[in-house]
Amino acid sequence: MQKLTHYTEPMTKNRCFRFSPAKAIMTKAIFQLFYLFALLVLLCASTVDAAVYSVQGICRFTPSWETNPDITDYPFTISVSNCNWYMQITDVKSNLTVGYCDISYDGKYTYFLLYQDAWAQTARKKQGTGEQQNVAVGIIAPHEVPHFEFAPESGSIWLAYASSCYFAGVDTPNLEPAATLGVGPHGNNHASFLKQKAFWNVGKLPIGVPQIVTYLDDGVMKSNNGQITKWPEPLNTGFTNTTYQVLDYTNLGPLNLPLRAIMNTFCPTLNNDSGGLTAKLVLFYNYEVKATNITAQLLYNGDFKPKIPGVTLIDDWRFTTLKKNLGFNYYNRVGRWLEDSEVKKLPEYLLALAPTSFQPPPVAVSKNSRWVFLTILAALAILPLWTLLRREKK
Repeated sequence: MQKLTHYTEPMTKNRCFRFSPAKAIMTKAIFQLFYLFALLVLLCASTVDAAVYSVQGICRFTPSWETNPDITDYPFTISVSNCNWYMQITDVKSNLTVGYCDISYDGKYTYFLLYQDAWAQTARKKQGTGEQQNVAVGIIAPHEVPHFEFAPESGSIWLAYASSCYFAGVDTPNLEPAATLGVGPHGNNHASFLKQKAFWNVGKLPIGVPQIVTYLDDGVMKSNNGQITKWPEPLNTGFTNTTYQVLDYTNLGPLNLPLRAIMNTFCPTLNNDSGGLTAKLVLFYNYEVKATNITAQLLYNGDFKPKIPGVTLIDDWRFTTLKKNLGFNYYNRVGRWLEDSEVKKLPEYLLALAPTSFQPPPVAVSKNSRWVFLTILAALAILPLWTLLRREKK
């Protein structure tokens, strides 16, 4: 058989199909270029669908509204696989480790678990006494965006590294806010379906996390039974209450990930001077996210649900919808998160179906309010843990 590289004899009597060696080499090169281009497109597409990476860093929290703000650095690790993610935040008080927060999304629910060393110590002392004692508090909610007042720093970390799937699926100008504290009277908690008008610019593929996000408040101060009260001028027409921006990027192979990002939240304050009641915006909270290590490996191995470390008091909102609040509490002693079918058999769930079911906690707008809900949970369980539940930012 004649080798294709020779082309010394006509391949057919039709001159249109007679190739010279030079033309054959050029044609082969063109086909190879097309092949490489198609392969590159497929690789980029697969990277979008199968992005796997982990980021370690620090989230610096500054309560800017305070005269002498206490600045706290929260170490974090976040692992992302496709659209699932797992975030681990070291809980710090007075720059000393006192526990941890694990927050995750498994494609259906978001999970929150707060473990405190002090709770575990108390539980060990009460072993064998017959008294109820939990070592952790857990929350499950039906949102993709982490809405947890007790770890508001999680919102900025999520925006930086785990929000690409959410933004890829948004088809309206309204977003679930990533900030939970210091976002005005509308607020946002783990049971909230609040959405805000927003503007954003998504970064380069294949990750697609936002470069800039601006969340807007509609200017409404409160709404009771259909009666709307707006903020005094000039905030009555609306204002910006949260901004997020990536300051520096770094590359991990084809991935373009934030190296440093900041999120600021703003709140109105009222002034009653001689000219009447006025309002102005003040910088409330500042979050600065800095990556210290980025790897193409998952630093977390599991099912994207926080591990239950022992007896855990669960606040379950998984069945809450836009039209119905359905939250209830129970102790988890089985060492894993209950499935939907198991939860529906609990007496606490059946009680919550009644018209007098427990409503979501009030919106938190101050730095101490992240502990209000935990205090409520402790009171419901008749646990004398009020002093342990004050997780102030110091």
